[in-house]
Amino acid sequence: MTAHMTLPEIDDTTVISEKTGEEITLPATLSYEVLTGLIREEMGYDGIVYTDALNMNAIADHFGPVDASIRAIQAGSDIVLMPVGLSAVAEGIYEAVNEGDISIERIEQSVERILTLKLERGIIKEEAPAPIEDVIENAERVVGSVEHQKVQKQAAEKSITVVKNDDNILPLQPESDEQIAVVSNNYLEELEASISPLHSNVDYVELGSDGLTEENWETINAADYVIAATTSATNADRDANHPQIQMVNEIQENADASVIALGVRNPYDIMAYPDVDAYVAQYSFRDASFTASARAIFGRLGPTGKLPVTIPTIDGDDVLYEAGHGLTYDEVEQPELSNLVLTPYLTTSTFWKISVSEL
Repeated sequence: MTAHMTLPEIDDTTVISEKTGEEITLPATLSYEVLTGLIREEMGYDGIVYTDALNMNAIADHFGPVDASIRAIQAGSDIVLMPVGLSAVAEGIYEAVNEGDISIERIEQSVERILTLKLERGIIKEEAPAPIEDVIENAERVVGSVEHQKVQKQAAEKSITVVKNDDNILPLQPESDEQIAVVSNNYLEELEASISPLHSNVDYVELGSDGLTEENWETINAADYVIAATTSATNADRDANHPQIQMVNEIQENADASVIALGVRNPYDIMAYPDVDAYVAQYSFRDASFTASARAIFGRLGPTGKLPVTIPTIDGDDVLYEAGHGLTYDEVEQPELSNLVLTPYLTTSTFWKISVSEL
């Protein structure tokens, strides 16, 4: 793995930083002299070279993701790790190859090294692997099996962590006529799929690039509860000026409704909005985790998860929540099947409407 450090005694090439507009020394990750001249030619290394994460600030602040990825490949890296915006990066690499900025030979060198390693490690079982359609079918059959789905469900349910729960607002037990607003800048489809089966009176608000609109605020102000979901991968995503963080804090400060925040990916999100009424850490953006967090929020699941990390205050001077912290409450008892009333509705074909009543 490469390092995003500068080695001016080996390569003193300078480039213009996109962040500052000033000259900076080219980091080793993007240096041909380091990755090819030193590592491969001088030291004789013939294995795979892959970058450290390209979304780290040392690269992300000074190079665009496309430029950084192209430079890394030109320098001799076989794998570019975690660039932001994969579609744009892929298109940029294709264009660089088509224009001759990256040679086909350079690409083929990396492909050969990667495939050789996969063969050696048994990842590819044979030099003439099965057709891709068969590979996909097998993956769907194995990974998509009932057994694997059960494991995924169990892992998701056991991980959900209720970090904050002022006034025991959770689990939510809204009346049928009480309104819930779900607000996020992404994953609204997943949020809707997981929440809609649990409460019918829900509005979904997508945060745009310009922040909350007047129409958004009308929806939020009409709500009895607000569920605000955020997704962060880096410190920048939790910056006070980031739209999703501004969204949560503005709602918390101005709405009359209780605010339940959901950290979709990263448990640290509460650092940026510590005053919310409740906070749930989900750890994953997969469907099973959205379902598990929704069930925990609405009391269909008794949460048992604990924080795997200590969460500091936003300035780093104090601790908000220690590793191992996690609040619990019992699953809310739901009506038994014996309380289901089957009501026949006659139309051109007879069907049954299932409703719940307390008998």
